[in-house]
Amino acid sequence: MRYLNCGLFFLAIAFSLAGCQFEDVELVAIKDVTYKEFKNRVLQLDIETTIKNPNRSVNLQDAHLDLWYGDKKMGTAIQTEPVKLNAKSTETYIWHVSVQLEDLQDNLNALFRLLMNDSSKLRLSGTVDAKMLFGRKTFTIDKQFP
Repeated sequence: MRYLNCGLFFLAIAFSLAGCQFEDVELVAIKDVTYKEFKNRVLQLDIETTIKNPNRSVNLQDAHLDLWYGDKKMGTAIQTEPVKLNAKSTETYIWHVSVQLEDLQDNLNALFRLLMNDSSKLRLSGTVDAKMLFGRKTFTIDKQFP
């Protein structure tokens, strides 16, 4: 009987791991960008996004996204807090990011437009890690606002 219970346990683990396969998480839209702070060439932003998650609950972390305004790369946005995606959903989430601006003088016009809430030419491209209980996957993102 002991061996039967042990076998059932391992069979249950195998089935649960098989159900943990990752499907791609999709950044559906960038809805809004909110300026939080600008200090020492570092721009703090909240980026409101719509994300489709066909998986179980997933944590997005370690995002490294190039922030573009038109054809000018402003810098790299680093995610400052994990974002927990609800299971099998398409919902709106806020990403808190910190952007180290590359060339302030070259990006001054883009920075001014962004600070004046003109996000019409904003684009994010890069990677983000998605983590579930038994797995991790890196996704590529390339999305234009709006």
